[in-house]
Amino acid sequence: MRGRAVAVQGAIAAASLAVAAAVWLTPAPARAPGEVAVAPLRPGDVTAARWDDGAHRVEVVRASAEGRAVWVHLGRSPTLQAPDGGAAADAGSPPDAGPAARGASHADGGFRGRADGGSSADGALRALKEAPPPPDRDLRGNEVAEQLLDRLSPPMATRDLGTVSAERRAELGLESSSKRLQLQTRSGSLAFTVSTPPGASGAYLLDAAGRAWLVPDALVQDLSAATSRLVDRRLHAFRADEPDALRLQLDGRTRSFVFRRAQGATKVAPAEDPDAPSPEATTFADRAWKLTVVEVLGRGETPREGVPVVALRLEYARERKTLGWLEVARAGTEWFARTEHTAGWMRLPAQSGTLREQAERLEGGGAPTQR
Repeated sequence: MRGRAVAVQGAIAAASLAVAAAVWLTPAPARAPGEVAVAPLRPGDVTAARWDDGAHRVEVVRASAEGRAVWVHLGRSPTLQAPDGGAAADAGSPPDAGPAARGASHADGGFRGRADGGSSADGALRALKEAPPPPDRDLRGNEVAEQLLDRLSPPMATRDLGTVSAERRAELGLESSSKRLQLQTRSGSLAFTVSTPPGASGAYLLDAAGRAWLVPDALVQDLSAATSRLVDRRLHAFRADEPDALRLQLDGRTRSFVFRRAQGATKVAPAEDPDAPSPEATTFADRAWKLTVVEVLGRGETPREGVPVVALRLEYARERKTLGWLEVARAGTEWFARTEHTAGWMRLPAQSGTLREQAERLEGGGAPTQR
C-alpha cells in the first residue's frame, strides 16, 4: 500500500517537472526592448481593424480565418469632420503637391490621368481636383495589410502611460481628436481614441477606461495612407519568368506566342516560328506586363465613364496550363485593365491605348486562327 502511494507521488512529481520544462523551454514572443502589449491578445486574434479620422474611413478585414488574404474597404467618414492636426488623412498627395492638391484629395488617394493623354503631375493633380469623390470601395489588400493585422495581435506600445487625467489628455491631443481605431477580435472589440500631435515621437491611444499608450506612428501612417500603403496594385500574382506561352485574342481571332529565355533576356516569338523572335512581340509583351496603374477601382465598381469595352485579351500559360489573363478595355476616352488577380477594373494612363494598335499589327503578322 505504501509502495503504491510512493508511485503516485512520483508520477505527480514527474508530471510537474514536465510542465515546468515546457514552460521554460517555450520561447517568449519576439518583442523589441521596452515594448508592452496594449491588450492581452494572442497572435491571430485581431480579424479586422477599423480606422476613422473624421473625414475618411478605412477597414482592413481578413478574408477568412485560415487564409492570409485581406480586404481593404475605403470610404468617407459618416461624420465628415476635418481631422485634427495629425498625419494627413488623405495621404495620397505627394509632399510637394501644395495645399491645393492636398485639399483636392479623396478617399482613394490615387491620381487620375488626363483625358488628353498628358502625363504631367500638374495635369494629374488637376484631374484629381476636378473629378467627383469616388464611391466607397472594396479593394484587395497587399502584404503590408496582411502584416498590419499581425502587428495588431496584440498592438504593441513603446510606453504605457497608465490612466491619464483630463488635463493630460488635452495636452496629448486626445480630448479634441476625431481619430478613432477599433479592433475586432475573436472575443469582442477594442476601441481607442487616437492622436498624432505635431512633434510627437509616435501616436497616442486612449481606451474607454482612460488608459493611454504611446505606439509607433507607423501604425497610424499605414491606416491614414491606406490607398498607397495597403492596397494591392499588382496585376498578377505570378512572376514574369513563369509563363512560357502567350495567347492574344483580338476581335474574335487569336494568335499564339512563346517565350524564349537565354542569358538573362526574354524574347517572344510566334508559336508557328518559335526560333524567330519578334522584336515587336517582345516589346508588346513587356509593355503589357509592366502596365502602370493610376487608380484602383473597387470590387464590382463600374468606372464613371461607363462599362469598359474589352479591346484585347491576353492569356498566360505554363506547360499548357493557364496562369492568368489580362483584359485591356476602353470606356469613353479612358483605358482600363483587369486580370485574374484584381478585384475589378484598374485605370491606366491614356497612352495605354496604343497597346491595341500594337496588338492589331501582331495579330495581322501571321495566319490567325478562329476561336
